[in-house]
Amino acid sequence: MRDHDIHVLVADGRKALLFRNMGERGSPRLTTVRTFANAHTERNRERGVERPGRLQQHGDSRRSAIEPADWHAIEETKFLGGVADALGRLSGGDGIAKLVVVAPPRALAALRSSFSKGLRGRVVAEIDKDFTHHPAYEIERLLGEHLN
Repeated sequence: MRDHDIHVLVADGRKALLFRNMGERGSPRLTTVRTFANAHTERNRERGVERPGRLQQHGDSRRSAIEPADWHAIEETKFLGGVADALGRLSGGDGIAKLVVVAPPRALAALRSSFSKGLRGRVVAEIDKDFTHHPAYEIERLLGEHLN
């Protein structure tokens, strides 16, 4: 980690962790600022989603299946939009001056599209990896590998 007092967001569709680097150049020390958890994490099959519907063209005997909605992906995108909104509120004033975003590719895309213009300008690095299942000391090590 190159900068003291930089913020790091580690997120996926189920969980997001906001850290602040309190260490010095070359030896990061992350402290947790805020955690976010998605309350809607059940899979589509757990929601009791039925078979896909059928569509018949007028005047044609063939029928086509309609692809069912992926409720799990929709909930993840909503969750990440809420995280982006919360970060936007924190970035005002003396809040977040610089931000590193770490998320798997799909979550990173959802966050990127949900960030306000002001927050987007504060993002100094993006890492397309899933670090949410690691403890803070391991995230520090992994960040050091990817940012140096």
